Amino acid sequence: MSLSELTADDVARLLLVHYTNSEMLQGEFDSEEDYEDYLSERQEEMWGELSWSLRKETPVEGLGVVSVVHDFGGEGQGDSLELVFKVTEGQVTRHFEKTGYYASYVGSNWEEGWWGEVEPYQELVTKYRTLDGKEKW
Repeated sequence: MSLSELTADDVARLLLVHYTNSEMLQGEFDSEEDYEDYLSERQEEMWGELSWSLRKETPVEGLGVVSVVHDFGGEGQGDSLELVFKVTEGQVTRHFEKTGYYASYVGSNWEEGWWGEVEPYQELVTKYRTLDGKEKW
């Protein structure tokens, strides 16, 4: 399947297989159900790890070249977590976002977040600074 034909869920699964190196492990399980359970159990840890391991463009089997182009949230940055992945195969480029939340007592939680395809856009933002050059705080 080409990148343009994949659903967001297909992309998430291919990222999970990449993260766990589980293609090599697939024959080690007693059943397809056991293999799927193994993948499912690792989804929560995967997002945080991929946010670091895919900082550089990385080839991912079945997807093309993947990199993290936006990473926000966590300790000191508020309770929202956002990860945006850029996936490129040939002339096709798509973006996918995973959201979650951060709480000091549990750390990052990606399980309850959203996953889907997004597109980049630009926005004009107006900000204000003091006229005397002093800090506001």
